[in-house]
Amino acid sequence: MAPKVIIIDDVPEILEILSGLFEFSGFEVLCFTLPTEAYDFLINNDDYDCIVCDINMPVLNGLDLFKQFKAEKRSKVPFIFYSGHAEFIPEVQILTNNYPLTTFINKPLGNPVEKAKEMIGKG
Repeated sequence: MAPKVIIIDDVPEILEILSGLFEFSGFEVLCFTLPTEAYDFLINNDDYDCIVCDINMPVLNGLDLFKQFKAEKRSKVPFIFYSGHAEFIPEVQILTNNYPLTTFINKPLGNPVEKAKEMIGKG
């Protein structure tokens, strides 16, 4: 069975690119442009192996989504922050220290597919 990744980004073009990369690599993909909808899905479902999430989004940013998700679920699912906003790295590093299956990849340079494969193996 293919691993399932949840991708959360408010930019539809980014979702299209990322979903294509993950699907090409054998993943099943579910995308959300609204972080609030993604949060509802994550809290009410367990059928996913990894989460890739932008940080800078309206209504609910990726950091707050992560904190709420971990407070509710305490899941051991890998969580990859994928963002072009390097100013968030210090806060992500603090979260990474508390949650080992959490990391930051700089958009567009990093490869979230390879990182997801690596982290799913650790989960």
